[in-house]
Amino acid sequence: MATQSSVSSLGVGSGLDLQSLLTNLVAAEKQPITLLQTQQSSYKTKISAYGSISSKLSTLQTAANALKSPLSLESYKASSTDTSVASATTGVGSAAGTYALHVNSLAKAHTLNSTAFADPTAAIGTGTMRVTVGTASFDVTIDNSNNSLNGIRDAINASASNTGVQATVIQDVNGARLALTSKNTGTTNAISVAVSETGTPDFTSATSDPANRDTTGLSKLAYVTGAATNLTEAQPAANASLTINGISINSASNTLTTAISGVTVNLSKAGDTTLTVDRDIEGITKLVTSYINAFNDFQTSTRSASSYDSTTKTGQVLNGESATRSILSAITRTVQQTPATVTGTYNNLASLGITLNKDGTLAVDSTKLQKAISTDFTSVKSVLSGYATATAAAAADLTSTSGTLTNRVNGLNSSYKLTGTRIDQMNLRLAAFEKRYRDQFVALDTTVSQMNATSSYLSQQLAKLA
Repeated sequence: MATQSSVSSLGVGSGLDLQSLLTNLVAAEKQPITLLQTQQSSYKTKISAYGSISSKLSTLQTAANALKSPLSLESYKASSTDTSVASATTGVGSAAGTYALHVNSLAKAHTLNSTAFADPTAAIGTGTMRVTVGTASFDVTIDNSNNSLNGIRDAINASASNTGVQATVIQDVNGARLALTSKNTGTTNAISVAVSETGTPDFTSATSDPANRDTTGLSKLAYVTGAATNLTEAQPAANASLTINGISINSASNTLTTAISGVTVNLSKAGDTTLTVDRDIEGITKLVTSYINAFNDFQTSTRSASSYDSTTKTGQVLNGESATRSILSAITRTVQQTPATVTGTYNNLASLGITLNKDGTLAVDSTKLQKAISTDFTSVKSVLSGYATATAAAAADLTSTSGTLTNRVNGLNSSYKLTGTRIDQMNLRLAAFEKRYRDQFVALDTTVSQMNATSSYLSQQLAKLA
């Protein structure tokens, strides 16, 4: 006789399709969960869409901040009639002007070379070398571990106090030479080398121990004017000599940062050139273009994400979202309303050639804009700064911790999590529902199986009696 444990799967004992019945019951019970999962997926898609809008607003805010910046709008550019002689860049404090440059000579870095040594690894002598560049000095100890030409080079370069000289070893047909070159040009960065040979009490000077002034041992590398010049001056330290509009200039560097207010001049060779500093109309136009591109990118993508297709009768992910409409309105108003700070000949964007299209995007007439900049820059700056300030403020407000966009995303995140919790709870109830019906169907299957077995047994016994 069949028992409950003998039924391996639903319907085997009874011959009924109990498995299909259970599957249909569970599917019907699961429909609310499926609806919640669809809703949760919708929340996630909207959160992603708002994330994209937030990114567009951030880009727009950056472009607007750049456009409203006085440093950006008050920009100038410099040009040179002969960039092989000198070039220039502008910075804070620049002003329009023309400057005639006559470069007599460039600033040079001091370079000293030793006599030729047959072997750069052979010992020269021991003691201390005091290297001076301008007014800064540092001492280098030379002992048996580093008393060769190569060792002395490495010891000088490795000194933590060395910020002004570069040591190298150069090989020619006569041997190896130690070369010392100042890292900076100009007479104020001239190099001197005093030595104190092992066992002597002082350093090279006009009255020092003769051992520190001769041409043997470590003294071979001494270079102190008036005492010992055992190194050859390959390149004297020199300042740049030039005139700007007839005014003589003497500079330790070939880069002049103070000669012309707000302008850095880079000298390349002797000769003549003319530097012209003008307002950077092209640069200002690029700032405006960047602002307009960022504005249009925001408008296009946001309107697309919230659009409705009347033909297919389908809406995009943010269609019907009041937060999206509020965000679009807030940004659009910043180019529709004239800021209170605007003054001068030009009083709105349209007067500069910047117009608002029906689709919410901006268009610019670059010719009209550049003419306005040339005509009354102060007024143009007032308009651009005013509108850009409004746009930057609106973008910042929308994405602030209490802004419209942030609040909507927080709400969607909350709904997403709450829906997830409800789905988890319903899945638990569904599992219990399925188990309850499965247990009941197993019991039914077992009972019917037992009844069938009993019926078969009785039929056999009655047949024997017949």
